[in-house]
Amino acid sequence: MTRSLIGLNVAGDGGAVDFDACATFVRQLRSAYVVVINSPRLAQMCMDAGATCIYRRKVEGDDDDFPTLAGDPLEVQAHAQQFVANRHAEAPPGALLYLTNEAGHGAEDLLNQWTLYALDAVATVGRKACILNLSEGTPKPERWPLLYPCIRRNHALGGVLGHHDYFSDDLADAKRWHALRWVTPKQALPETRVVVTEFGFDRNYAQVGWQRAGLSEDAYADLCAAMLSEYARYNAAVCVYSFNVW
Repeated sequence: MTRSLIGLNVAGDGGAVDFDACATFVRQLRSAYVVVINSPRLAQMCMDAGATCIYRRKVEGDDDDFPTLAGDPLEVQAHAQQFVANRHAEAPPGALLYLTNEAGHGAEDLLNQWTLYALDAVATVGRKACILNLSEGTPKPERWPLLYPCIRRNHALGGVLGHHDYFSDDLADAKRWHALRWVTPKQALPETRVVVTEFGFDRNYAQVGWQRAGLSEDAYADLCAAMLSEYARYNAAVCVYSFNVW
């Protein structure tokens, strides 16, 4: 069965999500990928619905999403190994582990090394990973090659390259600066599998999602469709950021 390149990024804690409705939607959409945060049960339900789940643990005040990149190499390696061990213990079997979130701005060389350590641990426990998940508009194009070693290693292990893309009302501006930064490594390393792990509208890039911006569902859908035509060219999957204010 052909899977849809459109999926969800959804938090399973806090009681705001109807798990059955979410899993049903994923099954109806035939999503290829879904990002699930903080709920092994919802992650398993989405996998049972046919999606590949990328599992993320997010804890307020916990700096795991922004790992220790500098310092004694043995300490950095130990942190990466513990990071993977914690998520491996929680995520359901078969789920990809979400490694870091919007980390390493301006320190791509250090992020690359941390990710390589983490990927060694991922391979040891028999998992696959979704790496990097850099923020919209980053990194600068000339900084991408510093991350190519971990991207190549991750691909060899069967993982995917994650990235965050947001767009505002000016889609031409979004395509120039805020979204599609992952096209640079995709063109340099064409075999790379790309999943945009956060995708959505953000007016003026000020954390004003489509609902808070006053868009109708139809208007938001039209903007998404206009953006997604670019993603289809590269067979890149997207996980729509699906939280109340978005």
